[in-house]
Amino acid sequence: MKETVECSLQARRLRDAPKTFSDLPIIDLDDMSAETQRDMKLHVEKEVAKHEKLAHLHDVIAPSLLENADGMFRWVQCQLDRLRNCRTINDVHKVLATFPSRLRQTYDRILSDINENEFDGKIVKSALLWLVGARKPLSQRALVEAVTFDMQDELLPGEEILDICRGLVSYDKTDGGVSLLHFSVKEYLFDEHLRTGAHSSQYHFSSTIAHKHLAKLYNDYSRTFQTTSPQHEMGGVFKSLQVGTLQDYMENFGKDHLSLLQKPRNFRTNQCNPCQHSRRLNLNSIH
Repeated sequence: MKETVECSLQARRLRDAPKTFSDLPIIDLDDMSAETQRDMKLHVEKEVAKHEKLAHLHDVIAPSLLENADGMFRWVQCQLDRLRNCRTINDVHKVLATFPSRLRQTYDRILSDINENEFDGKIVKSALLWLVGARKPLSQRALVEAVTFDMQDELLPGEEILDICRGLVSYDKTDGGVSLLHFSVKEYLFDEHLRTGAHSSQYHFSSTIAHKHLAKLYNDYSRTFQTTSPQHEMGGVFKSLQVGTLQDYMENFGKDHLSLLQKPRNFRTNQCNPCQHSRRLNLNSIH
């Protein structure tokens, strides 16, 4: 018996999409604003009802979110996440009175909150660079080890890294994977306005910046394990990085970042051993 699989593809309005899918039925959600608003209302009501503090203010929260959403589910979810972090009723009213107008302002606020702790920014930057540049999906353990080696510091609990990056990354409990929370997060990090921000320029990335950073870490990792025994001054932490998931990533994908920087249009995956000598790329010459 022949089986049929029905699929749907959802995307923002892209220039080439109508031409690419011209032989398939296309539904323009701009023509379904009433249906979108209804679905959004159901989502808001469901999420608000989950939290006792918010449920008491349902009649205030739901209309305010729907009025300002402009059809953007992602914007709504960001504000719901912020509301869930409120500790008091006054906090809730403050959030309602200071809704950002667009996603960019929402992410600006998330970074501003991160920067309030002087030690969190470097953790977030490292995690985001890995998630932007990694050649394969990262598990929570892989991200922990990657950030640890990047910062040359002690292992942080995975839950702590996820909490610090709250609003920007997501954790899938089914497979243990960590990823950027939404494609709009990557677009935001690549946006030129971040580069000129007084307190946000460190978070401005591009694919080249991410691969340059990870290529440098690959070189550092290779050099470290060529010249240093597991009984390094980092002790057990250092040893775990030599035999853990970071080692697997570096062996199988580390050289990919060098290849992408050298031949961005002619790339193929190379298997490698980080303990073997490899030719060094002058990363300082790449901008």
